[in-house]
Amino acid sequence: MQAKAAVLPENTYELISWASSNPRVATVSENGVITAVAAGEVNITAATQDGSNVKGSAYIKVVAKPAPVNPPSDKPDVPVVQPPVATP
Repeated sequence: MQAKAAVLPENTYELISWASSNPRVATVSENGVITAVAAGEVNITAATQDGSNVKGSAYIKVVAKPAPVNPPSDKPDVPVVQPPVATP
C-alpha cells in the first residue's frame, strides 16, 4: 500500500519522514510504502523535516487473511455399510 503526504502550499519544503508506531504489525519505507507484517493495529506518521514539526498520521488495522474454505465433497465421510444378503 502506498501512502502519500500532501504538503501545502505547493512551493514549500517537501521532505517527509515516515514512521510506524508498531513495526511488528506494519512497516513503512522512506517513500511511504506500507507493508503489513502481522495482524494488529498501527499508526503510520508522516512528518516534515524542515523544523516546523508538522505531522499527520493514519490509523491502520491489519487483519489476518482468512483460511480457505474447502468446498463440500460429493463423497460422504461416513462409510457405506451394505445390509446382509439373505441366502435360500
